[in-house]
Amino acid sequence: MNKTEIPKFVDEILATGTPIVAVGHDVYVFAEADVQIEDLDRVENEVHEVCERYGERDHLRQDIVAYLRQIGRFIDDQHLAQN
Repeated sequence: MNKTEIPKFVDEILATGTPIVAVGHDVYVFAEADVQIEDLDRVENEVHEVCERYGERDHLRQDIVAYLRQIGRFIDDQHLAQN
């Protein structure tokens, strides 16, 4: 995966029904726990397919986080500390 593919990667993950959010400034997560139980197998398979298609992305973690924050898909560390 390269940096220019980040928006399309995020869009494809979201299209599966799986939320993807940045947590703070260093981490992003797929929130499959928010998926309805009856859709979980389908969604997990679709997310896996998207991830396989885009390949290695660890080297882009900070860029993916920055993009998610830019489009408003993030949870701040401070919010987590309060809960």
